[in-house]
Amino acid sequence: MPEGHLRSTVERALDRFGARGGGDLVADLALPVSTAAVAQLLGLTVERTRGLVELSLRPRRP
Repeated sequence: MPEGHLRSTVERALDRFGARGGGDLVADLALPVSTAAVAQLLGLTVERTRGLVELSLRPRRP
């Protein structure tokens, strides 16, 4: 996966965080960025990584 994809993941997460005027730093920034970084290390394709990041952002049941 190209480095640019990880960078764009960070930028999108920061844009969403900023657009809302803040939020949960872990859920809104750390989780999607770390998920994308791990996916990159595992060699997942960009499409699979996007899916994994979106899955990580879904609300969880208690």
